Amino acid sequence: MSSSAVNQRHHSPHHATANNSPADDEGIGDDDDYLLFSAEPDGWKSMTSSIKNHVHYGGRRLHRLLPGVFELMEANRYHRYRDGKYPFPNDMVEQGREYLKHEMITRVTEGRRFHAPIGSHPQKILDLGTGVVADTYPGAQVVAVDLSPIQPDMIPGNVDFLIDDIGDEWVDPISNDFDFIHARDFLPYIADASMILDKAYNHLKPGGWIETQDFNSVLSCDDGTMPDEFPVTEFWAHLQTAQQRAACDLRIAARTGELLHQAGFINVQCRTYRIPIGPWAHDNELQEHVGRQMRQVCADFLGAAGVKPFSSLGMTETQIQGFLAQVREALNDDSVHTYMVFCSWVGQKAA
Repeated sequence: MSSSAVNQRHHSPHHATANNSPADDEGIGDDDDYLLFSAEPDGWKSMTSSIKNHVHYGGRRLHRLLPGVFELMEANRYHRYRDGKYPFPNDMVEQGREYLKHEMITRVTEGRRFHAPIGSHPQKILDLGTGVVADTYPGAQVVAVDLSPIQPDMIPGNVDFLIDDIGDEWVDPISNDFDFIHARDFLPYIADASMILDKAYNHLKPGGWIETQDFNSVLSCDDGTMPDEFPVTEFWAHLQTAQQRAACDLRIAARTGELLHQAGFINVQCRTYRIPIGPWAHDNELQEHVGRQMRQVCADFLGAAGVKPFSSLGMTETQIQGFLAQVREALNDDSVHTYMVFCSWVGQKAA
């Protein structure tokens, strides 16, 4: 990476200080190839509408930045960002689904956004997938990385948003002295998760923590109400097959602990949450409400997942839509009591 690109980076006036403390108690427990959104004078950052350009496929907006965008970033020169690294849309429908999923997980975890015991004064945090860590520690310097700018027009001043493919070589401003690296809904869509965890280990300071939060995309049922041939099960199986062709694993949450150990992490632990699909847990008001949300999250995901991945399996548009109609009908069958497991893995770099 060229030094000129680094030197033109603007820092927020709200970057880390020794008195940093959490906003609440949830935190217990020429080849330049990125865009950095830097701070406005008042400590907030804005994104111009020209940045938010994308490619469309099958009627849905996919991740992309247009060639001319990079020349707008002061004097720096950036190359066109690569299409197709992430197979799902990032349009308003998908953003709404992600927001609903975030709200649902917040309910399930009783407001805890992460579980790693990073203490009260982390100075530097790397947030993969542009999650929700920044406002928990408003005094920390947060670098948030995503494939395209789907954040609000105004974002907290302690965040530097980096538009980059984290699967490539990690460059400045991704340094090697982070206190905490957080990733939600990230590993299942990365072709080489082991490499990412190795990089995370190398970019943490001694004693630093990592936390990954992902669904294990396997449909489960404990009471025998799920038929042997169930369209929702088939949906996830087909999607797993499509993702495996891209060297991704939607079920990686079940073995993330093993990968963390292989990367060198110690104190590896996991918390799991069973998330019902549908309001069948009538004896638990929270679970019933969460079940409704989860069913909506899954329903909204059908159109997103059925565009590119299922086409890669050789299915025609007519076949895809017919199959998805069966899946939607099955999702609304309250007599079938299914759930998915949400896994929160933490690991520490030895001091």
